[in-house]
Amino acid sequence: MNGTKLSQKIQKKIANKPAVTISSSIDYNIEDDVRVAGIDKFLIKPLFPSMVADMINECMGIERDEAREKAYSQ
Repeated sequence: MNGTKLSQKIQKKIANKPAVTISSSIDYNIEDDVRVAGIDKFLIKPLFPSMVADMINECMGIERDEAREKAYSQ
């Protein structure tokens, strides 16, 4: 089973929740296949902490400036 098929199965179980796929593939055409599979967001390795944080904030509906304000105010 490839990653796209696995993503489809997972997405059926977690409907209405954001789904993110992380790939080591440099084939940017895979993004279309992943979106068809029901995956909302797509990241390509290598990952950096800021990329992951931005993706989490985006999935939670938090704007980048708002996230920075929250981080610095705590």
